[in-house]
Amino acid sequence: MVDGQWFVCDSAADSIAVFDAGTRRAIRRIPCGGWTRGLAITPDFAFVGVSGDRLTKGRRRAELVVLDRVTWETVARYPLPSREVYDVTILPQPLVDGLRAGFQHNATRTGEAARHDLLRDVGTFEPSTIWPVGEALAETDARCAIVATLPQTCMAGDLLELSVTVTNLGSAFFTSAPPFPTTLSYRWTDARGNTIVPGRATRSPLPASLAPRVMAPVVCRIGVPATPGDAVLTITLVQDGVRWFDEIGRENAVSAQIRVVTREA
Repeated sequence: MVDGQWFVCDSAADSIAVFDAGTRRAIRRIPCGGWTRGLAITPDFAFVGVSGDRLTKGRRRAELVVLDRVTWETVARYPLPSREVYDVTILPQPLVDGLRAGFQHNATRTGEAARHDLLRDVGTFEPSTIWPVGEALAETDARCAIVATLPQTCMAGDLLELSVTVTNLGSAFFTSAPPFPTTLSYRWTDARGNTIVPGRATRSPLPASLAPRVMAPVVCRIGVPATPGDAVLTITLVQDGVRWFDEIGRENAVSAQIRVVTREA
């Protein structure tokens, strides 16, 4: 409630709705271009949180939209390092100064920022994020190197545990966090490329979020087909709801032909 008017975040309509408190009639509707979440108002401006659409696979992020309270035109849009924003508030200057000083003493955030600066200054690219977010990766970021020693034979129906090394060759973090977790997984196929084990394969989460150009060991758990015979095992990363990395290129996977045998063989 500001100056006798109700300002309402109408996410379904991607806008801010304004109502007269006395008559309860709508005065205006201000489009914001996304799901409105959070609102703070000053004498000159209205600050609106706008979340990205979680129903899509795009890389869209949340924004802070600034509206002029005279013209109600959008005067600025600031991208936020997340997919969603839940609230917006105006902070007093002393608290802002304290937050700035505090972040410089937060070992985790300071380390993340330093790693980002290092990769930007001495690397051949600039990371697209400072810290991990489980958003859908762009195809250019879904690149990795998989190294593993695959067995020549294995028992039908067994559950294998293989030591696999994963290197992030993209410019964004790999993380096993939702909404689109990135995990290590596999496929079994026959000589013609047909899937032997249908349905969802076992997912092996990353032990920690993987920064660009960083390598990490992962224990990959693999269910072996119940039917004996020759089969091709392919290990790669997969981002649920987005893509398998080897769909982009075979260099994003490791594979080998394996003889599946029974215990009596």
